[in-house]
Amino acid sequence: MSLFKARDLWSTRCGSDETFEKSSLLVADLWGQGSDHLTVGSHEGVLRIFNPFADAQVSPERGFSPIDVVIEIDVGQPILQLAAGRFISGSKSLSLAILHPRSIGVYNFTTIAGSTEHGDQSQVFMVYEHHLKRSAFCMVTGGFGGVDGRDFVCVLGLDGTLMFYEQETHILTRSLQNFLLPSPIVYIPHTDSFVILNSNWFLESYRYQILGEDNTEKPVPTWSYNLGESVNDMRYLGVTTTEAAIFILTDWNLYCFNETGVMKYCKRLQYTPLCCTIYSRGEPTVMSLIASDTNTLMVYEGTTLRWSA
Repeated sequence: MSLFKARDLWSTRCGSDETFEKSSLLVADLWGQGSDHLTVGSHEGVLRIFNPFADAQVSPERGFSPIDVVIEIDVGQPILQLAAGRFISGSKSLSLAILHPRSIGVYNFTTIAGSTEHGDQSQVFMVYEHHLKRSAFCMVTGGFGGVDGRDFVCVLGLDGTLMFYEQETHILTRSLQNFLLPSPIVYIPHTDSFVILNSNWFLESYRYQILGEDNTEKPVPTWSYNLGESVNDMRYLGVTTTEAAIFILTDWNLYCFNETGVMKYCKRLQYTPLCCTIYSRGEPTVMSLIASDTNTLMVYEGTTLRWSA
């Protein structure tokens, strides 16, 4: 038993009998007001946006309050994943991308000033939508091709097809070889490449430029690594301006690779992990947070366990 205990800063229950993906939780400052919003989407199609820390004069330890709910709407389709970025042409503000099984929609927000009693009213509306020809599994976003100030979307289909969208335009569709079951995918801005696991349990990295070349030939990975096991979660972190770290969470191990596919370390786990997230406390310290099936949170610095609760 751990000597430490994690304290709930703020919590609420989203609906009743609703199910969620681990990728359907997003933390981002969607309104650009300096406070993070918590966005949650369910398989039942309900989108909720919370802003529990908007009022700095009120302690967040007060718990949930109805005024914390900024938006709650039914989008009519199951929500698989959420992402924030600059997805609208001519706009530098953040917008929300929602991945559905057969479509992806980009939404923006408006705020209507209200009276003192009722406060402001926020509304969400769809800017554009892309209908997918294949069933979607997940998506990644970023400035593909080295662009600055804009974010593009890559949707991974259940059959291993990559579908690229440059904001309102669909530009490219490529099918990967040796692909049977979908797996997590990450985009590495340092090398402008995508890392994915194929059906042979090999990690493979594909450059965006190579994927955009002749569509008649199969894309060739720039590097591959024989991982030998399935992947539960995959994360990317820019350590420096020239160095990136790729974290792979499996049923038994936590791997760390650099952007060229060289393993930096591997941590054997003595429990069943559910998900992970990565953050940095400053160069070159990288911290890993792993949640287990026993409701335990593990905090690692490299391969060293620093804290658990």
